[in-house]
Formats: sequence, structure tokens, C-alpha cells
Amino acid sequence: MRRAAEAFPLRPNELFVALDAMGVYGCHTAGVYRPSRIVPQGQDQTGGTRMKVLLLAAGVGRRLGDPNRDMPKALLRFGDKSLLQRHIEILHSFAITDIAVTVGHLAETIRQEIARLGLGEQVRTIDNPRYREGSVVSLWSGRDVLTSGEPVLLMDADVLYDARLMSRLLTGDPANCFLLDRAIAPGDEPVKLCIRDDRIVDFHKRPQVAHDWHAQTAIFPRLLDVATTRAAVAGAAG
Repeated sequence: MRRAAEAFPLRPNELFVALDAMGVYGCHTAGVYRPSRIVPQGQDQTGGTRMKVLLLAAGVGRRLGDPNRDMPKALLRFGDKSLLQRHIEILHSFAITDIAVTVGHLAETIRQEIARLGLGEQVRTIDNPRYREGSVVSLWSGRDVLTSGEPVLLMDADVLYDARLMSRLLTGDPANCFLLDRAIAPGDEPVKLCIRDDRIVDFHKRPQVAHDWHAQTAIFPRLLDVATTRAAVAGAAG
């Protein structure tokens, strides 16, 4: 029987191993979006604390073809909606509206999409002029979100996922976690998140470190304690 995506604990010193899953390997697909039950705005399903979102959308996306194309990854369309629109709609369905988007490559086209959605006053953009240097620079650019003292959801803009995964992430234990899926395809193409003694020890297509089992990440990290978000900023600064 196929396992469902499961929540896995994320310790502060393991954050950057997990972040390697974000913004590096192109457009990941973690299921197909289907509208979830819409929750009236203002209702909080995150334990009574407002959740902030840092959405990383600055990258070029070389694996998707011509780096000079006129569409950033966040604006790839599935059906009649861009990935960015799908992200925002899913977040809004869980009453999460404090959203910041890091932009770099073709930044103005992302701002135009936000304006088209009528969210210019609600979704703010954070410029990362050094976006070609990797997603960790976007993390540093959004450090005010990470150091706000509020719960943070780190998201990569090039992910297509089912809204039910977001529900599982927001309600999973422990506080700092991400989702992983043990039903991983065989071969070298999938990037393996390797676990030994319940700790992350490697993240690689061809694992270099001995481990008990491996899986693939299904969705982004959720960080609820200040120590972990401070570790993110400290690591980005270093």
C-alpha cells in the first residue's frame, strides 16, 4: 500500500540540508491541485497564531530551457492558472494572507501577475538583485520575515501540489517539519532525502552518506520556533 506524505521533524541545524530541496532542482510536481474547502478570511487554522509565508520566486530555472524566456517559473500555467495564483489561492483557503515573494529574474512580470490578481496591496515583493547566486540569497533577502518571531512557511514558487498536502503540513507534528514521501521512484533521477537515526544526514541524487532509509520531499518546510528561523538567517549570512 502506498504511504501518504508524512510530516518529518526539522531541527535548526538541519535546516540547510532541507533547504537544498528548494529552488535548485527545477519544477517539482507533488500532485495535482484541486480546490480545497474555502475558509472565510480571518479564521485561523494554524493554532491561533498568524502564519507568515516567504515564497521564493527569484530564480532563473535553467532546467526548464531557455534562461532568456519571458516567463519566470512562478508564472508557468497549469490549466487556466499560474503556479503563483495556485499558491496564493491555497494559502488563502487556510486564511494565510501574510505573503512575501522574493523576486529577481523577470521580477516585473511577477509583480504584474500579482496586480492582475488584484493583490497588489496584500502580497508584497522583496527584491533579490543577486538571484543568480542561488536561493540562499533570496532567503537572506527575506530575513525580516524569518526574524519576525511569527511562524513561517517557506515555499518554492516552482512547485505544483495538491491542497491536501498543505493541510497535512499545517496540522502535522512536530512544530518544525516538512513533508516527505517514501514512495520514491527507483534510479538516480529522484533526489533522495536520507535519514539515519531519525535525523537528516544527506540530500543527493546519489547519496554519499550511510543511512537507514530515504524519501523525497513532498512540500516545503514549516517553521514555528524562533530558534529555527534564526538559524536560517545565521546560515544565510555565513
